[in-house]
Order: sequence, then structure tokens, then C-alpha cells
Amino acid sequence: MGDPDFHAPRTLDDAVLLLADLKNASLVSGGQWVVPRIRSQDVTPDHIVTTQHLEELRGIRRDSDHIIIGAAETHDAIATSSIADDAIPALAALASRVGDQQVRNRGTLGGALASDAGRTDYGPALLALDGVLTTSTRELTAREFLTDDQTARLSSDEILISVRFRIAKSASYQKLAHPAANFAEAGLFVSRFENGEVRFVVSGKDQWPIRLTEAERLLAAGHTDDISAYIKTRFHSDPFFASRLSALFSRVHE
Repeated sequence: MGDPDFHAPRTLDDAVLLLADLKNASLVSGGQWVVPRIRSQDVTPDHIVTTQHLEELRGIRRDSDHIIIGAAETHDAIATSSIADDAIPALAALASRVGDQQVRNRGTLGGALASDAGRTDYGPALLALDGVLTTSTRELTAREFLTDDQTARLSSDEILISVRFRIAKSASYQKLAHPAANFAEAGLFVSRFENGEVRFVVSGKDQWPIRLTEAERLLAAGHTDDISAYIKTRFHSDPFFASRLSALFSRVHE
């Protein structure tokens, strides 16, 4: 196979047209997921379309009770953003722990979500902060996007533009990270909102991000002592994972 052709559109409209016209094209943002797989020939595109010049995919801004983050913003940009840190400190802290420093410098929010939605740290954040993804063709809620049905997620000619996160009154994300790759072997994101709503989201190596509504009910009612027992029952088939989640909840609740 020859080297793929490289395309660097300057506007979102141009990028959309390219993806619609080109056959077997891969969209690349930071390249931390796609490029290694191209080199190992796990994926073999005929064309590479980069988003690096698309200003429509950049920016971090506050909009009332949400913050909106462009899909091309790097993890490091999110981690060091005063806007993100002021609005949702847990989200900025999450970004500061993605991968290693090289990954944080090059990898992007959009690339992480588009390439590996189930294992990225941003998955629990999406559910816990009522995330909404804006693409070149539609809007997707976190619940719609975080499904194990591959056809329900981004299509090959669809570009993720930005993600909107709801600002929480308080939030915390904790994870037990893989010692080499730094992805979450177990993750827990807990958020509370001004109106009293609570989100309790778990994830892991073998667990797609999900909300535990019973844990949310217990937490909202102040029955925190019952949550570890609930987790043990909920994940009785995987006691090791349950014990990890209980340990993470202890960190969140400190």
C-alpha cells in the first residue's frame, strides 16, 4: 500500500466536502490514536484529512450555565484553561491526567471521544455533566453518544465540532489508572447541581460509562454509607471492580 494522500482544509465546510467526496479517508486531529494505527497498518486509509487548521473546532468559552470546548482543543489546553478550571475544576483536573505529557500536548478532546469513547476519561465526564456533542450534521446527548451500538456514534464523514458541559455546583473525578497506558481501570465521576440533581457515573477497562441511578438516589438523600453496599451488589459478578469503585468513592467523599 502506498502512502495516503494528505489534505489540510482551511474551513469546516471544505473539510465536510472532502470527507463526503473522498473514499476511505481518515480524519486526524491530534493524531495520537490514528497515526500509530496507520503505521502499524491496523487502519489503511487512502486519504488523511486533518482538522488542525479549522478554527471552528477551537475555543473554550462559558455560555450561561455551560462551558463549550472546541473538539480540536488539546488536553493540555483544557487542563490549563482558567475558564475550564473556574467553571468545572474537576474537568480541568481530568484533562491534566490524560495519558502522558506528549499525549496531552498533541491529543485533543475530539480525537479522544471519536476514537475510543468507551475508554477515554471524558466519557464519564460527558454523562456526569450532561454533555452535548455538536457535529457537522447534528447534536448528540451524552446518552445517545455513549452507546455500545457503533452505528449510533460518529459516521466516517461526520466531524465533531464542540462539546457542551453543564456546570456543576461540585464535581469530582477519580480513577485507578493503568500503570503504563494511564487509562482508567476503574473510574468514578460524581457531580451535584444547584437544583439538587446528582450524577454518579462509573467506567472501567471492561465497563462502558454508565450512570448508577440508585447510587444517585442514595447520594441525593444523604445515605452515603449505603453506597458501597449497593456497588458491591450491583457488580457482584466482578468483586474486584466493585472494590475499586468503593475505594474511589471513598476518595470522592473525603
